[in-house]
Amino acid sequence: MNFKVLHTLIAGNAGSAEAVSDWCNTPSIPKLDITFVTTRKMMAELGPVDAVEVITKLKSAAVIAADSGDDMLAITVDMLNPNQGGIDVSLPSVRQHLDALVTAAVLTATEAQKIKDIANVLISPAQSVGLPTVEAPHINFARSQYDD
Repeated sequence: MNFKVLHTLIAGNAGSAEAVSDWCNTPSIPKLDITFVTTRKMMAELGPVDAVEVITKLKSAAVIAADSGDDMLAITVDMLNPNQGGIDVSLPSVRQHLDALVTAAVLTATEAQKIKDIANVLISPAQSVGLPTVEAPHINFARSQYDD
C-alpha cells in the first residue's frame, strides 16, 4: 500500500475511517476498458431483441456496401463472430466508425451508444490511482503519517 498516494487521495475527506475506506472502494469513476464485442456479447449486453435488430442492420448494410466495393463493414461484421474474437469498442477508431454508421442511418444514435457503453466500466477511486482495496486501518495510518 502506498500510503502517501492514499493520503493524497483522501485529502480533504474528514469522514470516519470506515466511511472514507468505503468511498475509496466504491466504483464511481467511469473508465473505458478494453472490451471485445461479439454477437454473443451483444446478445448478453443489449438483450436478444435489440442485439438481433442491430446485427441485422449491420449485416444488411454490409451487403449493400460490399456491392458498391466497400468491404470494410463486411469485414467488421465478420469480426463480430465469436470465432473471430470481436471488435474492441474502447478504441477511438471503432467508436468513430459507430458514429459514422449513425450518420449513414445504419444505426440509431441510441444503438451506437449502447454498443459503446459495453466498454464503459466503473472503477473505484482507489483503483484510479493504482491502490488495492483500502480498509479503515489504512486510512488511519495514512492520516497519522502525513497529516500536519
